[in-house]
Amino acid sequence: MSRIALLCALLASAVAHSETLYVSDRLTLNLREGPSSTADVLRPSLNSGDALEVVGRDDGGEFLEVVTEDGRRGWVHGQYLISTPIARDRLQAAEERIAALLDTIAAQRAELDAAGSGAGHAPVDEALKAQMDGLGRQIEELKGLLARPEPKPAEQPPEMVRTLRDHWPVLGFGLFVIGLVLGLIISARPKHKAWS
Repeated sequence: MSRIALLCALLASAVAHSETLYVSDRLTLNLREGPSSTADVLRPSLNSGDALEVVGRDDGGEFLEVVTEDGRRGWVHGQYLISTPIARDRLQAAEERIAALLDTIAAQRAELDAAGSGAGHAPVDEALKAQMDGLGRQIEELKGLLARPEPKPAEQPPEMVRTLRDHWPVLGFGLFVIGLVLGLIISARPKHKAWS
């Protein structure tokens, strides 16, 4: 029985020491000479966010023939490509746009303050307030765009298959330990004579 307790403790410690990690948004993708994962790799590789012009597809549709921004031509697996810029680039563009809008708002507020509340400035004040309100709405729209999740690449496996694939070493080890424990229990049972 002490063997069983030891094996259960080993299994529990293996599960207890697991940690959560995230896939980096810095992906390096091989550009290949042909539509196959065994085709020679063209250097330098492609990085997350690189724009590619699709000029062809293989018969199965898995590999795409592309032209890079610097004019290199090659093949990449289509599952790694998406139709919109990556979140990092969209976030940077939105942050730059928000900063510009905030600068415009600050300049317009300063202009309003300088104009004062004297007579004859009401139409200017109303026009500037309307522009500031419009800029505020644009900022909110940009924030909404940033909150949207990034589109997933095509041909993602179903969630259950992906989960099993990601955790198969732990599941395999768990099944091994369960089999070992059952074997020890069965072998420790008293033997009975068959058909007595």
